[in-house]
Amino acid sequence: MKLFITPITAYDKKNPRDKKVAQNQAGLRLMSRAFLGLTDEEKEIAHDFFRKPYLKNRRDIHFNLSHAEGFALLGVHNRPIGVDIEKIRPVSTGIAFRFLTEEDREFLSKTEEDEKIWLSAFFRLWTAKESYGKAIGKGLRLPLSMTKIDWRANRICDRDEEYGTFSFTHYLDLDGYVICICAKEGLPPGTITFVEEK
Repeated sequence: MKLFITPITAYDKKNPRDKKVAQNQAGLRLMSRAFLGLTDEEKEIAHDFFRKPYLKNRRDIHFNLSHAEGFALLGVHNRPIGVDIEKIRPVSTGIAFRFLTEEDREFLSKTEEDEKIWLSAFFRLWTAKESYGKAIGKGLRLPLSMTKIDWRANRICDRDEEYGTFSFTHYLDLDGYVICICAKEGLPPGTITFVEEK
């Protein structure tokens, strides 16, 4: 498993088109680095039914991309993988709880006394669920309330276990951000490679 991260350059925050261009440039920078050594034919990208991209001619390589304010993250693995990066920021508990299960709310209730700890716990929960949705190819089309997490084993699955159980791990190396990687059948240790802007 390989992880790559790069900054997203300054853009006009009032212009969604500028933001999308900056995100696309960051994604291309990451994929150029991650897929170094592959032929142009091997780098050809297609999309599945849910619009998840994949390498059309290298089905043995799985990848997933995520953006957060200021950074783009790419995960590459030999099994289905989902990645999510989120900037820790204020969140309304009402909105947060609307998308969560009773077990999730119970997990968060243990941190209610300290807002900073609550937000960190919330984004650990959110990134685990979102990276799982991306790993199975559904993204947020799979409602967050349809996933269940075993925190002791770092395992996650959908309520019906239709897609099987996946492993996840969090990386807290980037101050103010939470990064989660989710993959089927376990996760080997991985390091995050920082890709400079050119």
